[in-house]
Amino acid sequence: MHNFLVVDDEESVERLITQRFRKEIRSGEYSFHFAGDGEKAIEVLRDYPEIEIVITDINMPRMDGLTLLNHVQEINPMVKTIMVSAYGDLKNIRASMNRGAFDFITKPIDFDDLRATMDKTIRFVTELKESLRTIKENNLLKMYVNPSVFTALNGGSSAALHSSHAHTEEAAATEDEADFTQFSQRINATVAFVDICGFTKLSENLPPDSISALLNLYFDEIARTVTKYGGTIDKFIGDAAMVVFQEGRHVLQAVRACLEAQKNLSHLLKEEIAPGFSYPGISAGINTGEMLSGNYGSPRLGRLDFTVIGDVVNTAARVESKAACGDILFPGNISGHISGEFAIESTGTYDLKNKSQPVELFRISRD
Repeated sequence: MHNFLVVDDEESVERLITQRFRKEIRSGEYSFHFAGDGEKAIEVLRDYPEIEIVITDINMPRMDGLTLLNHVQEINPMVKTIMVSAYGDLKNIRASMNRGAFDFITKPIDFDDLRATMDKTIRFVTELKESLRTIKENNLLKMYVNPSVFTALNGGSSAALHSSHAHTEEAAATEDEADFTQFSQRINATVAFVDICGFTKLSENLPPDSISALLNLYFDEIARTVTKYGGTIDKFIGDAAMVVFQEGRHVLQAVRACLEAQKNLSHLLKEEIAPGFSYPGISAGINTGEMLSGNYGSPRLGRLDFTVIGDVVNTAARVESKAACGDILFPGNISGHISGEFAIESTGTYDLKNKSQPVELFRISRD
């Protein structure tokens, strides 16, 4: 159903509109509201937010159509306005179009012209709503899908994403699915694991709703900062965020993002999340190098995860496990990328899982 508001101080207009569009009204295709002046129209717009199109005369008592036009855009910018003006009133027609009117018709009203104008406006409003719906869906999609996959899918077949999450067992071995699972490439990037310190103790002592609020608060700040510096959230793993930086000076950007996330959350450290429990700090482990970026999982079950894998990623996770709370820790290969930008210091050598030799680790100096 399409909802209209007709604004005119002539009483005959309501009768003429309901007569001319009685078929559409009976079928439920159109719904009309009426107002005798601009002030009443504002009340109707606020009472009926489903109104999509306003058809208003210009010359009316109390509040004219041009003034109403300004209020319509303030109340709901999505509403489109068709202005009704006396034939030859070019000054007001020009003023209304300059103020954002969608179209205009002239008096005396030609109802064929009015119908055509209404149809054109309906098409525009429908397309606008569809575009906004798509934008909202894409924004929601970006919250759950790696941006590389989102870009690939958005430029290709939009059905691929749905198939990847809704495969049946019989369709699991189709050519389309095989192609989707093979979407991978070698990249040179920086990966960071950003961890909430002391989370295990907190989760053992605080109620689930407090833990949920804590995770969302910290992850939201981490995500905001990572995005600011050109990184992407690969995934959230328990109390840690795995983030990837690939563009530009990605090592430097990763370090800056971790530092800023620490800074932005630091004001919480003096507060208590619950009696006897302070808000925690965060630590990070960083590594850089070649890794494989792709879609991994089980096509048969429809469970695929776009991520990065490889020794560089594994090492970053091991490095983070050695970080003290507040540390931004990394192996020596990071140092050359950030020398001159930050003061760094060695924290010693460590035995890292699956590494044959001890690895010297460094951190950003806290001085």
